Amino acid sequence: MKKLYTILVALLITASTFAQAPEKMSYQAVVRNSSDNLVTSQPVGMQISILQGSASGTAVYIETQTPTTNANGLVSLEIGAGTPVTATFAGVNWANGPYFIKTEIDPAGGSSYTIAGTSQLLSVPYALHAKTATTATTATTATSLVGGIDEAYINALEARITALEPTVPSAPSIGTAAAAGDGQATISFTAPVIDCVSPITSYTATSSPGNITGTLTQSGSGTITVTGLTNGTAYTFTVTATNAIGVSAPSASSNSVTPDAIATIGDVRAGGVVFWVDPADNTHGLVCALADQSTPILWSNGRGSYTNTGATATGIGTGAANTTAIIASQGATETNYAAGLARAYTGRGYTDWFLPSKDELNEMYINKAAINTTATANGGAIFTTKYYWSSTEYDYLKAWLQSFYAGNQYYLNKDLPNDSPRVRAVRAF
Repeated sequence: MKKLYTILVALLITASTFAQAPEKMSYQAVVRNSSDNLVTSQPVGMQISILQGSASGTAVYIETQTPTTNANGLVSLEIGAGTPVTATFAGVNWANGPYFIKTEIDPAGGSSYTIAGTSQLLSVPYALHAKTATTATTATTATSLVGGIDEAYINALEARITALEPTVPSAPSIGTAAAAGDGQATISFTAPVIDCVSPITSYTATSSPGNITGTLTQSGSGTITVTGLTNGTAYTFTVTATNAIGVSAPSASSNSVTPDAIATIGDVRAGGVVFWVDPADNTHGLVCALADQSTPILWSNGRGSYTNTGATATGIGTGAANTTAIIASQGATETNYAAGLARAYTGRGYTDWFLPSKDELNEMYINKAAINTTATANGGAIFTTKYYWSSTEYDYLKAWLQSFYAGNQYYLNKDLPNDSPRVRAVRAF
């Protein structure tokens, strides 16, 4: 499949101080590939056609050239100085316009051309037609024809060529800022659609407050990590782009983000005691309540005791969904069973507590000593040496529980009243 290569083009009639108008046009183009990257320091095959009448008109002249792009992707050539394929440049009758220029490029330097674009030639070619419009007897006459007809247009094209000179990049587009650990944040950004002739080499994210920076060395879009931030402080960020010429204007400001400290087992956080930390970012995880929510309590309230509730997931991160499924079967407003009591808990002002899954409950047992120490130091209570319910259903009749004395996990009838397990609610942070 062919890739479309794009060019930025500038054309000029080569001016002369003699009565005879020149038989060429200066041409410059910046060549980019389909990824919007500059095609630099390599030969490119070009076929240039002069079309008569419209952008899809008859080609009255075709030539080929193989110029080499410079370090900024710029090619410079003269139309009329290439190898003719059809007719001659001198034979174009500029009086029979309008005319269009069609450029085809093979970035590999061959003749497998990809159409890059067609654009209309405006008043400039008529300077060439001046040689047939009148008999010029002096150098002043020829200069007058070129300057009088085309001066404004030539000035505009010269300005476009100047714009192709290396400049600082445009400002990047800001993306999302997010907390990324202890004193860290990540900031995504998008490179400018058209950056500049001189390639971008790096991007810098700068915080407000603090002017704390992070840098990413690359030319395209990406994500920058900024470290050294203060946990609990809200920050916004801007991003600038740098090339060999200088630094761009800053992007717009990002959303506000507040870095979190890395969580540790036994920390007091988010209404409870941390017993599991997500290894993906070390700032999120699960906490359990500082004390039990019940003395012995049934897993079910008798309604649907012999019906599967769908709460069969065992893994970490599944307790909340299990709890919701149990409540849908057992009753949303009742607290005389394990899941309903856990969900009704509002410790430290949070209302999203749930009954832990089988694996979540086991993590609580594994870290029982750290939880007990923190809980008692903060007005809570230690785990008993009895059994605790999980939210994981074994089958329509039984559910999983765990001994906090020996650590064994068993299954027990959901509505067996003798020595029923207890409840310690958990929530995610």
